[in-house]
Amino acid sequence: MNRRNADNPVELQVTHIDPTILPANFSTAYRMIVLNNLSDMGRVAGKANEAADDAYQSKTRNDEQDRVLATQAQQINAVSIQASAHQSEIQTLENGLIAARQRINALEEALRSHGLID
Repeated sequence: MNRRNADNPVELQVTHIDPTILPANFSTAYRMIVLNNLSDMGRVAGKANEAADDAYQSKTRNDEQDRVLATQAQQINAVSIQASAHQSEIQTLENGLIAARQRINALEEALRSHGLID
């Protein structure tokens, strides 16, 4: 739905119906039905216009929410990529730490074997 549809509301072209122009054979109840239908049609048109406006506002809100969700999805994706990069860096640092510990242990063993440390 676009705004153009909401800008073209349902309009009634009411012709005034006077009870005197109704046929004489109409019962009083039927006369009342005919006359009341005019006001009912006005209420129906009003509700149709309200519904069109509500639908347009809902679509506008949904479109805005779609934009927000798309932005959030991009942000989540960027964070995931950064997390993967950080995980890779952590693994590299962990491997370097293990290698450094092995070298320290080898140096300590060499110093012990020469009697330089206990």
